[in-house]
Amino acid sequence: MGISVKLKWKRTINRLRFLYEEYELVKDLTHEGSAAFQEYYEVYCAQNDIDRQKLNEEHAEKITEAYGPLPEIPSQIPVSATSANLVLFDGAEEEEESEYQLTQDELELHESFSKVFKKLALIYHPDKLKKSSTPQEKLDMLNTFKEISGAFEKRRYFVLLDYAEKNNVTVPKNYKQQTRWMKREVTKLEGKVHHEKKTYNYLFAEAETDEERDQIIRQFLKQLFDLPL
Repeated sequence: MGISVKLKWKRTINRLRFLYEEYELVKDLTHEGSAAFQEYYEVYCAQNDIDRQKLNEEHAEKITEAYGPLPEIPSQIPVSATSANLVLFDGAEEEEESEYQLTQDELELHESFSKVFKKLALIYHPDKLKKSSTPQEKLDMLNTFKEISGAFEKRRYFVLLDYAEKNNVTVPKNYKQQTRWMKREVTKLEGKVHHEKKTYNYLFAEAETDEERDQIIRQFLKQLFDLPL
């Protein structure tokens, strides 16, 4: 195996790791921005004589189609929840997700990494603790085992690779196959990050001025209720 193959493998692992971290941070920021969006949205509507209840009632079918059944009090539709799902329309068509079938690479990789997981489980399973272990050691072992189990189940193989390296556990050497699979994961994650960054909650959380926030609210009202900007 040439050194370039392993370098590409390592580079792709780092890219995948970064994207997972970015995706989690972006989702957290989106969640944190929801309450602020809701509050600002209500104040904006009040200051501009926009009847939220009337809008929600007039567009109930559209809202229901997009976000599910309305609450009993139309004026109390949780806009923060809708803004988290609704993305800023920029003219580009969003691809619909279809039922996904595992590729042969994925099936083979999962099987090869199952061997890594089993070896790590022999090391980190809580049953392997000594009777003299402290409560903190037991908790740490349990949390590590949960992390490893979750990583295997969610196919975050780089986590298994990290723990394997710490414990001198042999890892699969099918670097080209792993790189092919990881590149596909990178593409999927890039799409998820891009989609999340287009949600109104995220855009609002990133806004730095009231002018920017007002523009986001106007775009939201235009897209959901067809109000002029």
